[in-house]
Amino acid sequence: MAAAVLLIVFGGSWLLMQTYRSRSELARIRAEQQARHNDQQALEQQIAGERARSDDLAAQLQREKEARQQSEGLVQELERARNERTTQPTQPAIISLALLPGISRGGGVRPKLVLPQSARLVRLQVGIEPEDQYKSFRVELRTQGGKEVWTRDGLAAGRTRGGRAVPLTLPANLLAPASTSSLCRQ
Repeated sequence: MAAAVLLIVFGGSWLLMQTYRSRSELARIRAEQQARHNDQQALEQQIAGERARSDDLAAQLQREKEARQQSEGLVQELERARNERTTQPTQPAIISLALLPGISRGGGVRPKLVLPQSARLVRLQVGIEPEDQYKSFRVELRTQGGKEVWTRDGLAAGRTRGGRAVPLTLPANLLAPASTSSLCRQ
């Protein structure tokens, strides 16, 4: 009987130790699996980040290629324009005309302004009679049919060598062959 009790005590102790070892081994294996799973997720996130970075770099490279092509196109266009300029006589980009006071709008000989194609701006000086002491003026640009093309209010006359004049600067493309201008006092 004593041997049986000893056998049961030693057998039970041995079984408890084996169960404890098995549980410890199982916990260690689960911890290793969890660590591998965490490592795998970290690697997948790193791969996704690298893919996104690669896509960003590819898009940036494409934008830079397009910008370079555009720059090369602009350089070619500028070279072409420079070559055309050297073959054609240069013409001014700003054309000036002074309209002296006393020129009638109604009839007679009117000064003519001939605009080259390269003209971008037209500077006009509309002369004012010395006795006209108005504070501001209005200038209108109209077609011969009377359609208003351009207008400017509140213009002040300034001093010039020949007296007083209203200075104007306007785009040359507004001066179509059929346009006329008039000066009104305000």
